[in-house]
Amino acid sequence: RVSVAQTGPRTPFADIAQAWGTPLVPCVYGPLFLWADRTTLAGAANLSQAFARLRLLGASAWMTLVALLASSRRTRRLVPVVAANPAIATLYVAGMHNDLGGIVLLIAAGLSARRLPWLAAVCVALAAAWKISLTPLAFCVTPPRPAWRAYVLAVFAATAGVAGSFLVAGPAYFNALLAGGKVLNESGAIRNGHAIVAIAALAMMFRAATARVPRWTTWLPMTIGARLYPWYAAWALPLALRAGSARIFLVTLPLVAAAVGTF
Repeated sequence: RVSVAQTGPRTPFADIAQAWGTPLVPCVYGPLFLWADRTTLAGAANLSQAFARLRLLGASAWMTLVALLASSRRTRRLVPVVAANPAIATLYVAGMHNDLGGIVLLIAAGLSARRLPWLAAVCVALAAAWKISLTPLAFCVTPPRPAWRAYVLAVFAATAGVAGSFLVAGPAYFNALLAGGKVLNESGAIRNGHAIVAIAALAMMFRAATARVPRWTTWLPMTIGARLYPWYAAWALPLALRAGSARIFLVTLPLVAAAVGTF
């Protein structure tokens, strides 16, 4: 925890305070990631060791994704473009962003949904507890038939993950999400345009539960965050798999992430 007194103009946290404002917002990540983060960093003696361990966590998520895709005949052809993808290496290993861990859980849900729907529900709930922004992607990984089961499973699993997060983390988690959203959100025309695209993204994810969605919608999920960041690009992978555009998504991932990073 960083106090206001530690964020003055001559303190080590001055740059952070200028970017985020004071008092600094609490952590907005889910309790499952925080547990993984603390477990990974336990015993780290300095920042170098901490960074190395977080990069090892990211690399583990990357290799798990490769193994999951290789385990299914439907997704095996994607293994080379995932295993050699420079955007994944840069954003989620070198950059230590935590999004890939939640995406791996959602991909596991999608691959197990037809035969083991209960396992898919558990994976979706864990993904929501990893990062709550991933919750709407539950509709992209449920078995499409019958329709009623697809929606019931998605809603049940997502609700369980969100409710579990609040039960574990308490009211402070909800307050942190509100505070983070206020700090990170855009303003004016950009905010309004972002909101319109985000609503379209949510609609397409809801539709993806029971119907095939157009391939042009592949990139929409990365807009449901408070702002548009390059590391949110991986959020689109579950929808890309459902839309049948996963290969082109993965091939263009480095270019799109680089383009978003310039704004």
